[in-house]
Amino acid sequence: MAHAARADYSKWDAIELSDDEDFECHPNVDKKSMIRWKQAQVHKERRERQDQYDLLKLEMDTTAKFLATEPDQIKKRFADLPRPLTPKTLGDTFKALEAEIEKKYTDPIRSESLSRINSWPREWESPNWGTVLREHVPWHESVAKISEEVAKAAFQLGASGGGGGDPESLVALANTRFDECFEKLRKRQPLIDDALKQLHRDMNKKLTVDHLKTGFDKTVVAKKPEEEELTAAPAADSAPSSTTSAATTSAKPAPTTKTIETINTPRARPVETPEKIADSVAAYPGLADEILSGFSATDQELEDEQPGLLAFSRYTDFGDVIKALKSKPKLMKESREEMLLMRALSLEIMGRSKEAKTAALNSLIIKYTRSLGASGIDVFFSRLQGGKTSAHTMFFSDVEKTYEHIQKRGKVLREERMPSFKRAAKEKAEHEAKIREIYESFLQPDGSLVFPMPENPSERFLERAKWFNELPHYAKEGLLLEDIDKINQFLGTLTPEEAERNAQFAIEAGFIQTQSEEDQEGQQQQQEGDEQ
Repeated sequence: MAHAARADYSKWDAIELSDDEDFECHPNVDKKSMIRWKQAQVHKERRERQDQYDLLKLEMDTTAKFLATEPDQIKKRFADLPRPLTPKTLGDTFKALEAEIEKKYTDPIRSESLSRINSWPREWESPNWGTVLREHVPWHESVAKISEEVAKAAFQLGASGGGGGDPESLVALANTRFDECFEKLRKRQPLIDDALKQLHRDMNKKLTVDHLKTGFDKTVVAKKPEEEELTAAPAADSAPSSTTSAATTSAKPAPTTKTIETINTPRARPVETPEKIADSVAAYPGLADEILSGFSATDQELEDEQPGLLAFSRYTDFGDVIKALKSKPKLMKESREEMLLMRALSLEIMGRSKEAKTAALNSLIIKYTRSLGASGIDVFFSRLQGGKTSAHTMFFSDVEKTYEHIQKRGKVLREERMPSFKRAAKEKAEHEAKIREIYESFLQPDGSLVFPMPENPSERFLERAKWFNELPHYAKEGLLLEDIDKINQFLGTLTPEEAERNAQFAIEAGFIQTQSEEDQEGQQQQQEGDEQ
């Protein structure tokens, strides 16, 4: 009698579960915390392998494309240069070549790697993408190194009396260095291929949820015992007795709960989530502008400081950040960095946490790239895209510490200043409504502005009305709407004596308010008392 084949359970050993709780740990270690750590570690390693595989594949394909087209084109480009050659012509050619290669070859893999880093969960450690990927040298940087060597050779030949040296010898040097560069890339391709094969084996070694294929699904929901008891039909050949019917249809007694109340029952304070804070700020007209203005971080103030700074504060893609820094070098000033931190703090107070963290992150990018000198942008992002390096860890650790400080400070300032911000926003709204009401009382059907007259005006009142009605229309609007720019524009057309006379009329008519020193001190003391 033939024996049945034994079941092969070897594949079970390859199953990898991120939520597997069937393991032992030290008695002094919290098992739930250990499970959470194990789950995070499994997901992190999966993500690292997938990112590393995708980026290496992209590099391999890009290098193959580079080697297929660029060697011949570069040599032809130097051969087609107009003769006689000059060092300046060579320098311009190298600059154009570097820019083209950076855009065509470096930018795609750089944008992709920075996008992966940007989406990397901050609660995880920095990604470890392996040695092969960390040793990647961007293609345009190789061109830049060759350009520097050729420029240095040209300078040395010129210093030795050669008048800049023989340009043809410089071309020969460039072609030699390019051949060496191409050879390094060809030798690197098999290393990348081996790494991809190893990653492919590692990714398929363990069976995960990613390997599941859905076929025909069937879901069976078992009834609860109570439901079966209540809904079971009686047998066809037997009639239910009244006793049985009453037993099966009667409801079970509801469980009783015992509640103990005390005199001072503590109530849980409602949790203030960023969404709730943002909604409360949005529901209060003018409050957001008042908070931003209090920290000199309004949209207009950012644009006045540097055009494009507002958009830069919102960039979440490192590719956009790189383009902005390269196209607008003035963004890298220290004052822009500080303004973005103030923007982050004010946004945190308003509950707009994601925008706040983005502004803080971009502020630190300005700080780091500026500290690395002229080539700080390329140096910083090349180190950042290298995966798990000390530079990568230090930067994102700094981001987390900075944002944590902003969160704590934002919470304190929210509790301290929110009442004063709300009061100021309310007073501003009431004041603007009052200004609009006064403006409409002067406004005529034809659009002109005329001083309204009472029934029995005094002689001085008539003088003030005549003065106002003779003013230019823009000056009238400036006085009524408290537009300082229009008022100054008008006063700039007058002599000092005329300006003083007009100012006196404006004060008497109530367009300009003056305060004594005692009134100012009283208001300041009241504000200080409110803040305390």
